[in-house]
Amino acid sequence: MSPFIIIILVVVFGLLPFGYLVVWLLYRNSIIYITALSTFIASMGQSIISFYIGYKGLVHMTYLIPIGLVWLVSINWIAKVYIRKPIFDLNSKIKQLSTGNLNIVIDRSTLDSKNEIGEIAISIKELVAELQKVSTDINQCAKHVEDMSGRLNHAASNIADGASAQSASVEELSSSMQQMAANIAENAFSSRQTEQMAVSSSSNIIESQKSMK
Repeated sequence: MSPFIIIILVVVFGLLPFGYLVVWLLYRNSIIYITALSTFIASMGQSIISFYIGYKGLVHMTYLIPIGLVWLVSINWIAKVYIRKPIFDLNSKIKQLSTGNLNIVIDRSTLDSKNEIGEIAISIKELVAELQKVSTDINQCAKHVEDMSGRLNHAASNIADGASAQSASVEELSSSMQQMAANIAENAFSSRQTEQMAVSSSSNIIESQKSMK
């Protein structure tokens, strides 16, 4: 069997499963998992290319080096998409939240991620829920304050109307008392005049009686 085929079999059925198991055990609940796994797979691909160049000769470098570069770029691009996409999505949600938008929705795939990104996404979702609750409570309090303000304004208007009515009643009562006092004074003056007339008439009668005697 060709040594190249042997190395491929060793890598595919030996090193790759073993390396995957090690990476999974160490980083399965971390964002580093996909980075470590992609780095391991890229290194295995490069090892196969390097072995083939060493086995077949340097002449094969002309096409194997570009293949190796494409392999590395592809693996890195997949890792970048897997890591950067949810991070950029969460960053966008946080920016929307900072502008006062409480209606943001986080992708289910991001929430289900079993790593730090998933934990951050869950924390942001819980924060949004708490902020929505606080906003609802503030709106209800503002409505209650507005209702109380309307009631206070209505009560103040009623008090002002009552005060105006009382003031008018007091003025009317004062005017009546003044009129009554004037009438009493006039009656007293008339009584004094009547008394004086009676005394004068009595004096005239007495003098007339004396003259007749």
